[in-house]
Formats: sequence, C-alpha cells, structure tokens
Amino acid sequence: MKPAPQEQFMVLKDMRHLLSQAKTFLLAKRPGVLHTNRFIDTGWANVEFDFTVQSEGLLTCFLVRPIRQASDLIRLRALLEDVRELVDSGIKRQGVPFSLELILGLNSDDVTKSDITQITRHFSFVEKTIFFSFDKEKAIH
Repeated sequence: MKPAPQEQFMVLKDMRHLLSQAKTFLLAKRPGVLHTNRFIDTGWANVEFDFTVQSEGLLTCFLVRPIRQASDLIRLRALLEDVRELVDSGIKRQGVPFSLELILGLNSDDVTKSDITQITRHFSFVEKTIFFSFDKEKAIH
C-alpha cells in the first residue's frame, strides 16, 4: 500500500509547523545566540541539529522531531545513537560543554511520554525533553 500524496504533504507541513513553534519557543525562553541547521563535525561523525544556542560558553543543541507512531521511537533512538557517536568521537574528549534538548511534537495515542523517557534515559547528554502538541500552540512539559 502507498500513502496518498496529500498524506506526505501533511507530514511535511506538520514538521514545518513544529519547527516554527520550536523557534518561537526558543527565541522567547532561551538567552544567547540562536543558530538554525547547524552541523557539528568531529571528523569521525557529524550531525545536523535543528537549532543550537550558544550562551556563556555552553553549547545547547536542539533536535526537533514529530512523534506520530511507535516506529518513530526507533528513528529517535537511531538519531540519539548518532549524537552519542558525535559526543564520543570528539566533543567529550575536547571538553566542549555540550547538552542536547529534544523538542518533540507528540501526536499519538500509541506513544506516551514514558515511552520516550525509556529511550532518552540511556543517553546522558539529553538534558531535557520538551513536548509540543500538534493541536495546541504551547509546550507541554
């Protein structure tokens, strides 16, 4: 079976809306310089972060992802493994103050916050997870 073309468009539109919500949230709540689509490359690994905020010597990276179904949890875990490889291949060794925050659009009856916590607790560099609802404009903490 193949999804209808409009379904694919809706996914892209949801992601664009989620990125817009996240940017507005970060501009209002986080001091520092906000960068978008920043690549960090250690030579061994590289990851593109949706946003980074630099303030007082600390680099906080943000990944924004929609969570619509249980299979999105597998993709989230794989993404966090890529970040772990980045951290282990140079960031930790060079002493760069690094933390990661996730901004997740949670719109699923199949996935709960505790399901996500079960994954993120295995990654010490995940500082915080911020949840947005596709139906609401505010963050759900």
